Amino acid sequence: MIIDSIEIDNRDIYNTDDSAYSSFLFRLANSLHIVTKERIIRRELLLKKGDRFVPETAEETARNLRQRFPFNDAWVELERLDDNRLLLRVVTIDQWSLIGGLKSIDTDGGETDYQIGFEERNFLGHAQFWSFDYFVRETEDNYVTLELYEPRVLGRSYDFRWRYSNNPFFRYRALSGGRPFYNLAQRWAYGLTVSDGGGREERFLSNQQVAEWEDKSDLIDLYAAYRRGPSYRKTTLSAGYTYLFRQLTDRSILDSTAFAPTEFPEDSVYHQLDAGIEHSRQRFIVEHRINGFDFNEDITLGETGGFTFGRAYRPGLDGYHYNFINVLLEIHQKIAGNIIMADYSRSFWYKAGTDTRRLTTLTLRAYNNQLPFLTLALRSQYASDKTDNPNGLVLGGKSGLRGYDKEYTSGDRVHVVNLEGRFYPGIEILSVKIGGAVLSDFGRAWRKGQAIEFKDYYFSAGVGLRFSLERLSRDEMVRIDLVCGQHGRLELSIGTGQYF
Repeated sequence: MIIDSIEIDNRDIYNTDDSAYSSFLFRLANSLHIVTKERIIRRELLLKKGDRFVPETAEETARNLRQRFPFNDAWVELERLDDNRLLLRVVTIDQWSLIGGLKSIDTDGGETDYQIGFEERNFLGHAQFWSFDYFVRETEDNYVTLELYEPRVLGRSYDFRWRYSNNPFFRYRALSGGRPFYNLAQRWAYGLTVSDGGGREERFLSNQQVAEWEDKSDLIDLYAAYRRGPSYRKTTLSAGYTYLFRQLTDRSILDSTAFAPTEFPEDSVYHQLDAGIEHSRQRFIVEHRINGFDFNEDITLGETGGFTFGRAYRPGLDGYHYNFINVLLEIHQKIAGNIIMADYSRSFWYKAGTDTRRLTTLTLRAYNNQLPFLTLALRSQYASDKTDNPNGLVLGGKSGLRGYDKEYTSGDRVHVVNLEGRFYPGIEILSVKIGGAVLSDFGRAWRKGQAIEFKDYYFSAGVGLRFSLERLSRDEMVRIDLVCGQHGRLELSIGTGQYF
């Protein structure tokens, strides 16, 4: 079948012909919103007039629009014409793109933080992203972040991003641009990032801060990647160059019995070269009630394996700084109605044949959404960071254990499990969908040689409400949980998006 013509049906947020959305409030929302320009949608089409119709390419077009642009949904419709020709109709439904005011409240870890600001995800219908956010923190300094992102510079296959933050823990000014992978048929991608910044580092032991320091850094990062193979199977070769200057200042030891001066990181200046290979087999499906309520969620299944080797050189005559190896394995499958995702990463830093650091992460996620009113969700995370510092990994309210202080316990190994039953009763008020959850978290941090048993794990449990704004913006959700955790106390946890 040959594509005779292509129509773009770019629809507004609400279908006001539907009696559920015919009131003044929904008509006002449509009238205030600027619909995505037709030419912006056309430039993303992977099929052109005169092409032979390929179903997989049409599906990829719709998937790209849903994932990369501010649409609530996107799909492709076909109409058969005479002489074995097709009319291709690309349908998109916009989402409300201007988010402003009080954007989030985060009460995890025994403290309450606020995010105030605005973001425009589809500036004047051109798919540009602008944002300004002001973060009000209960126990730390307030800070602002700014960002501008252009996914297609002058309509071409190049992107551009500018970011700024004066976060006291992670300051940065960064410019980046390049040609990312826009579609599965694309062979080459490359990019450049230039940034400077710094921040404050803190070290905790048994919920007590024992040291802190400041650092400042300059970074240049350049990468290129080449891939080939059919859409469902890809082999990717990559190479990169990194220049990093990092200097430590304002070192402070708060507890000399728990932290020694030799545990501070070193100043570093180095050039790193790395090369990698990755092979993946992919399958794309559409699901519901995984991270949202009813909208189409694109899930990538399959297997990915990768290997990266890098070497860092110091300027001058003292030779190389360190070698670096990373091994990556991902397996995502749907088995008997369950979506199971396992991700494993192991990294080594070594010099002169001696390990200086070994970092291992293993994450398992599982979802069962076979019942229309319930999704069972599980996440299990294990991390091991073997260095001279035995307390580099922290577990608490900000890292998976709701109802506990944010730096409750630490070690060089951490394991945390999160369980949720997410309920979807079908309640909708003014396009806000309302759901509920029951939840439980348990986890532990420990050090090498320390015995670990199940009775040593810390537990929390609770119930929650979920308010989905997916009619306005598919990834917006308000989460309110009441959790019984540390020492049996009750804590109200408020945030945005699913907890995992």
